[in-house]
Amino acid sequence: MGKVPDTATPGKTGMGRRIPFWLVVFGVFATTGFLQFASVDWSRSLSIYDEVAHIDAISAMADGEFTTWGDRYSQRTLGLAECLEQRSPDPQCVRAELRDPLDRWPAGYSYEAHAPPIGYAPFILAELVVVDESADHYSQIRNLRAANIALWLVLAAVWTALISQVTQRRLAAAAASVVVAANPLLFDRFTYVTNDGMAIVAATAVAAFLLNRLRRGVTPHWWVWLLPSIGLGVAIGLTKPTALVIVIPIALAALVSRTVGRRKGISLQWWSGLAAIGAFGAIAALAYQAFIDARSSVGFETVLSQILPRGPLDLPAAALLRIPDVAELVMGSGARTQITEFEWGLRAPSVLIVVYALLGASTFLVSLSLRNNAFPRLPSIDPRAMGFAVLFGFLAMLVLHPALHYLTGEFLMPFTAGRFQSTIIPLAGLALLPAFRRFRSWSWVMLVSGLIVAAFFSGPLSMTANNLGGVIGVG
Repeated sequence: MGKVPDTATPGKTGMGRRIPFWLVVFGVFATTGFLQFASVDWSRSLSIYDEVAHIDAISAMADGEFTTWGDRYSQRTLGLAECLEQRSPDPQCVRAELRDPLDRWPAGYSYEAHAPPIGYAPFILAELVVVDESADHYSQIRNLRAANIALWLVLAAVWTALISQVTQRRLAAAAASVVVAANPLLFDRFTYVTNDGMAIVAATAVAAFLLNRLRRGVTPHWWVWLLPSIGLGVAIGLTKPTALVIVIPIALAALVSRTVGRRKGISLQWWSGLAAIGAFGAIAALAYQAFIDARSSVGFETVLSQILPRGPLDLPAAALLRIPDVAELVMGSGARTQITEFEWGLRAPSVLIVVYALLGASTFLVSLSLRNNAFPRLPSIDPRAMGFAVLFGFLAMLVLHPALHYLTGEFLMPFTAGRFQSTIIPLAGLALLPAFRRFRSWSWVMLVSGLIVAAFFSGPLSMTANNLGGVIGVG
């Protein structure tokens, strides 16, 4: 049998010939997220690691200041954390008393001093526009966390741009969209006050840009590829430096596709653009770090020594310490409501969320064994090479991040690091396409079951009823 043509005939999949591809993908991805958002407890206590520090940094930036290594938590941050932990009914709880920063882990240090400002942009805007610091603590935290809902729409847009670089098949793309949007690790990062969500958006945007440049080929105008590469590099470096890991699987997929998959060669111009993103991203991150270090009254080691232990391990052992955290790709890292809270404030998702994530992981593994035209719009990349490159990227993140901490002061990482893999999950969504392209029935199963799980099993229905009642003003 010949290959099934993957041209502009996606209407035959039943998703509707007249519905634009981008609208199908964007709508499915956004809807899957919104269905899960409905069951999130937006008023829950702050995560020990590390919502408290993120909120303190956001508050300072909203006031036009930069948190430095020696800064301690503000009274507002301390009040929010304590009042939410106590589930206080007093609307004036935050301002009811003075609190000692030294009583708040870790010794009161606002340790997100190293985090660049762009990663907090949605929350800074929320802090300036919709958060009333004179309101009760529940209102303040709900408004801050709700900034993630708008950020999710941005992610839906850049995900649509990413997947459109490789295919226009509606059904396969819609199924992959649900699997990615329902992934516990990825979704969880959009339910806390943290810079992880912006890191995912930035990494996905960089991936979409690189694949787009690869699809379009060489251009005679240097500014068309170099200036955006530099701009994206600086932007991702000032969002969250760990998001730069996205260039590793993309580079590896391109290299393996050429050498092993015998796909057509990739131009030096494209490689130069990828290198520019990585280089300027690192330069921007290091420059910001130097700026903060120069303004700080104490060194970063003084603060990190309160958070990270040192021990009798060498560099190889320290680098491999967090390898088991690959399980977070299925288990997630928090945000599930009314579930027993584990160490570091992490929560477990429901059983069906885990089962669905395992089915998605199985689809990923099946895709590694298939050879088909799952990337018809990007023939220079082999889909299987992309899958194996993504696996390498997941492991690289779990090794490089602890290794970096060790090199900066022989610090070990006692906390889970799996959430740093979340920036690669959208790229893993592309690697699902071979299985969804080959097995249409399985695409429908994952599409429909994913929406059902997101709507009814991502959290307690009682929380969904409470959230909807609050939106429409009932209860």
